[in-house]
Amino acid sequence: MKIYFFDRDSGIYQGEEFEDDALISEMDDATTVVPPPSCNRGEIAVFDLVAQRWDIRNLAEVSRQTRAVAGAPAQNPDSRSS
Repeated sequence: MKIYFFDRDSGIYQGEEFEDDALISEMDDATTVVPPPSCNRGEIAVFDLVAQRWDIRNLAEVSRQTRAVAGAPAQNPDSRSS
């Protein structure tokens, strides 16, 4: 059966793998058998562990939120370094 990985803290999709059905119940809590939705450019799939479903979120917004949680300064994606 196909399983899908997500980041435990942010819910961000991390990849997929095939796993033996008998071992799925032993997988950690950062996996699901619920397939993520297709995303368009600038979007990202984020898993809601409580609701047990994927949401499609704006990539720039998720990136800013993830940096803020990690304590990194937020960056304007439109600004450029010289």
